[in-house]
Amino acid sequence: MNGFVMAPLHNEEGRHDATGAFHIGAKAFSKLHGLPAPVFFENEGRSSKVYTAFLKHIEASAGGWDVFAYFGHGDRTCLPSADIYNRAGAQLLANTIRPKATPGLVILLYACNTGEPGGFASWLADERADGGASVYAHGPPPGHTFQNANVVMYPGGDWVIQQGSEHWRD
Repeated sequence: MNGFVMAPLHNEEGRHDATGAFHIGAKAFSKLHGLPAPVFFENEGRSSKVYTAFLKHIEASAGGWDVFAYFGHGDRTCLPSADIYNRAGAQLLANTIRPKATPGLVILLYACNTGEPGGFASWLADERADGGASVYAHGPPPGHTFQNANVVMYPGGDWVIQQGSEHWRD
């Protein structure tokens, strides 16, 4: 498998989010799947500088990806750690990923609430429909970046593991 894994470089003020969760998850994911080391993008300043740097890392990569994984903060309409907001931001991200992806790309958003119906993950799947991409993202309620069983897949918006399933705790 070939892929690209990203996470924010710095902790948010007063938190241990990047180094205490996002880096750990991104490194473990890369190691488990034999992928290159994760790229840690500059996330201080929350401005166009942040999303420009985020997108430039993608543009500079070799491409040929089967998977793209993002570990960072998320919400229904955004990837705030990367300063990517609303449907236009999803379209921008999809257009940046497009030339790097193989058909059937799997996009994984280890980011809270991005899987809510009608939100960021569904928009990203809509934008990547031409390449047959599947987008997996955290649905509500929010939870730990890589220990959250609330995962939804788009297109479709189906739960990966139904709540209440015997496999839910696994």
